[in-house]
Amino acid sequence: MVASADWGVLVVEVKGGLVARDGPRDRWTSTDRYGATYNIRNPVLQARQSMHVLLDRLKRFPWFAERYINIGYAVILPDCGQPAFELGIEMPLEMFAWAQHMDGLRKRLLRMLWPATQEQGTQYEAVGEEGLKILDELLAKSFSLELRFGAVLGQGKRRIIELSANQFWVLDALDRNTRVAVSGGAGTGKTILALESPPDGEEWGPDSSSVLQQGAGR
Repeated sequence: MVASADWGVLVVEVKGGLVARDGPRDRWTSTDRYGATYNIRNPVLQARQSMHVLLDRLKRFPWFAERYINIGYAVILPDCGQPAFELGIEMPLEMFAWAQHMDGLRKRLLRMLWPATQEQGTQYEAVGEEGLKILDELLAKSFSLELRFGAVLGQGKRRIIELSANQFWVLDALDRNTRVAVSGGAGTGKTILALESPPDGEEWGPDSSSVLQQGAGR
């Protein structure tokens, strides 16, 4: 996006590679430097839709609610040369920036905004410095996210509940079977299960049982 306090706002869509369009099917493709071809979305439609989305969002701010600003859209095709023919009624060549414009891209984009400001009978209001601040807040807001300690504790609590449920399941299996093999990673509670006393002083299983502990060492 390009924004000028005096001239307005220009929403831009960029498509790299050699761009082509199959008119009857409105199928757009881009071919990269290695010859691989990919389907892409209609860049003109994307730019136009993005412009309307941005304008609707700006109208929520009192600064823009009653202002009639100059806002438009454009397409940048940095790997394509400007053709000698028109692309279509909704795609005038003037709305594109081509490979030959890359060295003076800013000037090219601002020139796209300039004609609208010169139309007879059209009174656009300036975006102004306040408008630029709002755009910056919407599109280039800086932030840093943190992980709250409470969320970590909550995750740990859920993990403890899950492990406890699994441990009780194993204890129940020990009560009903004479031979049970228990395995698991470090910290999953194998030793706690091995040291757990049978209820009411009884022995595990139908008959007395013994516990074999085996661990992997280096």
